[in-house]
Amino acid sequence: GLLAIPTEAFVDAFHAMSLERTRPRLAGTIGVDGGSFMMRGELPELMERVLGRVPEREELDVFLTFFDITATGVVDVKEFQDGIGRMKTRSEHPASSRNYDSSITMRADRAKNRR
Repeated sequence: GLLAIPTEAFVDAFHAMSLERTRPRLAGTIGVDGGSFMMRGELPELMERVLGRVPEREELDVFLTFFDITATGVVDVKEFQDGIGRMKTRSEHPASSRNYDSSITMRADRAKNRR
């Protein structure tokens, strides 16, 4: 799973796929200079590279929730590393599930948490 993959593998893939390496003109156009940035839309491809297979939809959804994306739709390497750290911490220490002793309370909780 994702926890078994070293953070460095994610970061190396990030740098290899960064805008500065893959599309330097675009990086200059959107004002990306000096740092390493990547388009959010390319994160699924990064995950596929790191995993060595196409990620399952659920893996991809979980992975993408941990990144702060700027208004321009780019993520920088620091935000990316922080997101990987949050993902690993959350996976190592998941929130405990709630145990119900009343079906009425359980239904009420589920109803208020529906989107």
